[in-house]
Amino acid sequence: LAPCYFRCGHGVEADAPRSFLARHARICAALSKADADIVCLQEYWFEPSLLKLYEETLGEQYQIITLRRSGFNCDGRSEDGVAIMLRKGAVNLDSRQDILFQEHGIPQDRVALLLRVRDERCRSSRPQSRLAVLCTHLTYPHSRYDEQSRLRQIDVCLRAVNSAQTADGLSKMPVLLCGDFNGPEDDAVGQAICKSSFAGSWRQVHGRPCAVTHVDHRGRQYACDHVWFRGEELKPHAAELLPQGMPDSA
Repeated sequence: LAPCYFRCGHGVEADAPRSFLARHARICAALSKADADIVCLQEYWFEPSLLKLYEETLGEQYQIITLRRSGFNCDGRSEDGVAIMLRKGAVNLDSRQDILFQEHGIPQDRVALLLRVRDERCRSSRPQSRLAVLCTHLTYPHSRYDEQSRLRQIDVCLRAVNSAQTADGLSKMPVLLCGDFNGPEDDAVGQAICKSSFAGSWRQVHGRPCAVTHVDHRGRQYACDHVWFRGEELKPHAAELLPQGMPDSA
């Protein structure tokens, strides 16, 4: 959760730099220990001291690619966005596509970042060495209008990954669809994703949906963070919460 949204006491965590830097130092340590080749983050806060922390802590391991939300409100520009981190020397960036939902006629200030990457450890130019990765954070469903907007947002994402697959004639290029979808895997957004031939990694590994990944601002506990995959070459072997060993129970 971005410090500018994290309510604590009578204010937000952004007002207490020592607190948010300490919390995000623990997040960085958990990410480093997980030792993933690709990391997708949401509510990535574009505050200078926090950007410096991530670069100093993880910059040697990863190329950090970011996309900030573009909207403005009474307090100025939206302060957060999404980030995808690629392990240096292992996963290289081929291209990026910045998706601003406002440019698709959806008035919410939300974004998605789509990367086409190449696994440099594959000594082959076959499609198996390439991968499309999309990271997003969909609108919270406060109302029916927001629920409709979420469906429009995921439709834009699905059309973007489909276009990325066919751009170079690589129709079988595997795809990861990751993020905070602000909903469980079986809601209308999840059903739209499944209809596009994606499978949920948690269900594939554990034989059931994830129970809890998040407590929202209304105190509701549910799984809103998902990793969906499509492609014969992708086979999930593990799915867990961080810090490692954290249960998904309420």
